[in-house]
Amino acid sequence: SAKRRRRRAAALQRQSMHSTVGFEAPPGLEPPEEQQDIYQAAKQAEVQQNTEEALRLYKLAIKAQSDKAESAVKDAAGLLHSLGRSAEGLAFLKEHEGVISTSPTSRRAYENLLDNFTRLWKEDFNDTPDY
Repeated sequence: SAKRRRRRAAALQRQSMHSTVGFEAPPGLEPPEEQQDIYQAAKQAEVQQNTEEALRLYKLAIKAQSDKAESAVKDAAGLLHSLGRSAEGLAFLKEHEGVISTSPTSRRAYENLLDNFTRLWKEDFNDTPDY
């Protein structure tokens, strides 16, 4: 079937990609196509300005523990900020801290993002008129 041919072609492409860098992933370690597609669908929904669908799909990618879960956390927080929901974006980052890799680079990027969100949220909060 066409689906089987696409899967086989993708597997061959991954195999040739891994062999060029001297690494071949053991069977079963490749993320399922569905998980990759969830994150890509979220990015596409965001591009199309379907923000609520993008947020739903980012959360689904995180829940599915896809290989893009860390990116989904950051992208969802950024999207919330762009919608004027910085406090919610900050809470989202803190809530999903466990998804962030323990590598020094990832931790540093997460801490910088957290600091920026905290600063931006305080600026937004201070600029809010009292009613």
